[in-house]
Amino acid sequence: PLAKFWYERSGKAILELTGGDIDKADTFAQLLASLSTLTPVQNNLDFALRAWNQFHTGGKINVGMFPGKMSKEVLGILDGTGDVTGLKRGAFYANLMSEIDPTRVPEGAVTVDRWILEALGFERSKSGVTASQNAFGQERLQKLAKELGWEPHQVQAAIWVAQKARKEGRGFLAASFDFSNALETTRGQVSWEAIPHPDIQHLPKLFTASPEVKADYHRATAAAFLDDAGQDIVAKDLGLLSPGDFEAPAAFEGVVQPGAQTLLAVPAKKTAKAGARIDPDTRLLIDVYAGLRAGLLRQKAIAWHRPVFQKPVIRHNGYSLQGINRSLTPEETTAFYDAIQKHGGPADWAPIGTQDGANILNFEEFSGISNKKFHTILDQAVEEVFEKQGKSVTFSSEGNYLDSNPLEDLNGQAHTSIAGRAGRPDLQERVDDLYTRIGPKLDAIDETFAEDLGDTFRRRISSDQRPATKSPTLDTRAPADAT
Repeated sequence: PLAKFWYERSGKAILELTGGDIDKADTFAQLLASLSTLTPVQNNLDFALRAWNQFHTGGKINVGMFPGKMSKEVLGILDGTGDVTGLKRGAFYANLMSEIDPTRVPEGAVTVDRWILEALGFERSKSGVTASQNAFGQERLQKLAKELGWEPHQVQAAIWVAQKARKEGRGFLAASFDFSNALETTRGQVSWEAIPHPDIQHLPKLFTASPEVKADYHRATAAAFLDDAGQDIVAKDLGLLSPGDFEAPAAFEGVVQPGAQTLLAVPAKKTAKAGARIDPDTRLLIDVYAGLRAGLLRQKAIAWHRPVFQKPVIRHNGYSLQGINRSLTPEETTAFYDAIQKHGGPADWAPIGTQDGANILNFEEFSGISNKKFHTILDQAVEEVFEKQGKSVTFSSEGNYLDSNPLEDLNGQAHTSIAGRAGRPDLQERVDDLYTRIGPKLDAIDETFAEDLGDTFRRRISSDQRPATKSPTLDTRAPADAT
């Protein structure tokens, strides 16, 4: 079943990544097909994600096994002036669409590549698949599909996986690796909360309100960022691909509050010296997304990270409690946070909620504590609070920590002007528009809670009314050599 439904699983993952938007999913499937030539599944996905992010930040498209040639076709796909070319790549796109929307592609299309030709008895050729070989392969796979009662793309997938497993000498499960598996390896998250930082003195009574009031405020504020279909307005308008978010307690400066995590697909850009890295356009797009949330929500800081599970362990500045099979409760988060500090960890080692437990990050230049000691302290805290529940693994963290002085930046411009400072005026224009659209909705929520609490609040200043400010120093807690 893993092999047979390779395209179905991949298509579902693409739909989830694009928030169920079939047009976006269609475009992304075209990107994957266009960039698939001689490219492993994981690299194929990373290329497509990087191209998507480069386009939506206004950057130059530069991706693919043959970037000089491929980037031009990719740009055409993204700006709507072109489409996928080639027999193999066109069929691959059609097969990915079998789950997304099969009415958009020819019925019965099937991908014939070098693996399929080898399985049919042909010798692998450097010149690729010829038109006659493609026609022969299509006919044989369609005939076999009819005999089995399967779809042609399901027959192709099963044969493709079996041939890879046989020729590469690896297990069938490993050979079945598809885009849903690849997307799991790119999983990152932006951590955010709605309750303003106390230094800003915006709704100050909210900070000491009951847990129920805080939870109500978080839910109301979170809803202001969603459209009528429940989609993230900021991610959607910026072009950031996100499967959605989930609620998990937020821990910061020793305090646990209601919070949430926005899920991201964060591609790696591999280099010979550094291993996995995040390309500049992806980093910028996520920074802009996180900064806009922080500015609108009047936060002192906001962070995002992506775990990278690769050696050496000495560089693992991340610790992951897994196997809980859910996010931690506020009580568990508080107990875990307290235990970390009890065993010698600083308040900066705050649990970051995941869908399976929690992650914690260490930045040696700030904590002064080695990663080895960090792992030991976390092991002790996990044993104290969770005993034999779950398991723990370590990782290197890729991401960013955006910090500003709220007393010098009451209008959040330090966080919301990132695109402008990066020299991307078109992207900054989208940020300003989002600030102007979402700000009044948040003001209405704040006014309601201020009346209920007998509290004070300040209305947000629209983007065209905010005074120019000097570029603030943003505290980046993910140095270039974090991995």
